[in-house]
Amino acid sequence: MSIENVTSKFQIDINTFAFNRHSINNFQESAEDLWPIVYFIEDSKKQEAYVGESTDAYRRMTNHLQNPIRKDLSKVHLISSKSFNKSATLDIESRLIKYIAADGHFKLQNGNAGLTVHNYFQKDKYEDAFEQIWKKLKDKKLVKNNLKTIINSDLFKYSPYKSLTHDQLDSVIKIVENIKIKKEGALFIIGGAGTGKTVLGTYLTKLLKSDLSAFDFDNLDDNYINLLKIIQEIYKQEQNLEIGFVVPQQSLRQTLKKVFKYVKGLSSKMVISANDVVKKKDGYDLIIVDEAHRLRRRRNLPGGFAYKAFDNTCKKLSLNPETTDELDWILKCSKQQILFYDSTQSIKPTDIKSEKFSSLINQKNSIKLKSQLRVLGGNDYINYVNDILLCKNPQTINKWGKYNLKLHHNFIDFVNDIKNLNSQHELCRMISGYAWKWETKLNKQNHDIEIEGIKLKWNTTDVDWINKPSSIEEVGCIHTSQGYDLNYGGIIFGREIDYDPIKNEIIINKDLYFDVNGKKSIQSEDELKNYIINIYKTMMYRGIKGTSVYAYNKNLRDYFNRFF
Repeated sequence: MSIENVTSKFQIDINTFAFNRHSINNFQESAEDLWPIVYFIEDSKKQEAYVGESTDAYRRMTNHLQNPIRKDLSKVHLISSKSFNKSATLDIESRLIKYIAADGHFKLQNGNAGLTVHNYFQKDKYEDAFEQIWKKLKDKKLVKNNLKTIINSDLFKYSPYKSLTHDQLDSVIKIVENIKIKKEGALFIIGGAGTGKTVLGTYLTKLLKSDLSAFDFDNLDDNYINLLKIIQEIYKQEQNLEIGFVVPQQSLRQTLKKVFKYVKGLSSKMVISANDVVKKKDGYDLIIVDEAHRLRRRRNLPGGFAYKAFDNTCKKLSLNPETTDELDWILKCSKQQILFYDSTQSIKPTDIKSEKFSSLINQKNSIKLKSQLRVLGGNDYINYVNDILLCKNPQTINKWGKYNLKLHHNFIDFVNDIKNLNSQHELCRMISGYAWKWETKLNKQNHDIEIEGIKLKWNTTDVDWINKPSSIEEVGCIHTSQGYDLNYGGIIFGREIDYDPIKNEIIINKDLYFDVNGKKSIQSEDELKNYIINIYKTMMYRGIKGTSVYAYNKNLRDYFNRFF
């Protein structure tokens, strides 16, 4: 046994024992004074762990030794303090689960139901305690990364180990009830940018693929107990649901593959494209679609190969390519479907038209997400941006607390601002609409964008561009940023978008919009304008803490100046 003391406003002890019957029996008497505690059971060789909390350490360890999954772990670390109370240990437990899961050193045996945000007296005083607990775990090489690195990581942002809002928990219960009764037809989960659609999808997948022994029923409230009872009934009906997690965008799909790889019960092979759905011989029990608004139809596909592949898939399913889309493939190849959808994030004509979704969605088969979970400015900021870009009078003028919305009149100031923010917070990026030709695809020595004498390149990779440190020197397009979180977004409104002060409306210059597949075959100027405005709205919603803006065209800059 080893004991480590952490200097703090109060003392924290970390007691380490071998996780076996003999060792647990030896600390039975001393454990009576260790309450409440947080504990961390692990096995470095298996790279698996379990996090919990208890007011009776001896009884809880005894129970874990009887668990067929838990008993094979080798060490237990008891984290205690005379200053702990039940609320504090519940909070620390919840945070440890989230951070250890995202650290990637261990796969957690924990289930992901019941993580809640705990508010309690003097909660802020325990922030320092948690940081010191983490530092000691890191010193013991039980975790790899510091807290800041984890917070900025995809494993943390898309982890299924998240505290659910009441809004989200209600949605999950409704979803699993639909799965339980095997209700036919797709269920639509509708939510704007930042409402937690992707996280809810990963949470749901983990929940449906978890061993029920992973859940600690002792600390669950009635809502979570009800949820797990429904899961139990689903397990009785179907021992092993075949689940596919469809992500239309290549970059985000690769990111989520990495996330699924580090979560016990999940596999990177579960994250697939729409085209992959048809490859499974017996189909899927359940398909979950993230960013369903990005599913494609046979229009403006990138080249002849894409058309041929699309047509071959339709032929395989005995469907007419001219009237079929990727949603039809999914409906035909799966028994049940959960579709996360936001019509305002459709950004290309190849996306299935919103009219198709509207014809399928009704009150009985849809659930609305309302909570804003990404942007610290909340729904007030979201609505504010929407009103500005639609040339409405914003109802809320700059009333979103700590959220930092900034307009730059000089491009060099804009670039320096984003770089300075990135050096302080990391994960700050410049992104823009496709208003400059992609010259560097043909010659890497060239530049793509030139503004006020400053020369920049478009993103040099399509996969995981957001997370590459060198990306701070580049400008990302919508396809490398949609679906991702940034600490601060730097949005360049390009040459193709302007403002008409006479008509009081946003205007588009089609000739300066260079996404060929994004405008080919579009006859209506209004249709193209709608896509481009959706692109900029989507980009404006990337920043968690703030957004910095530069507008290439002076009229647009002057218009923004009224509101920023």
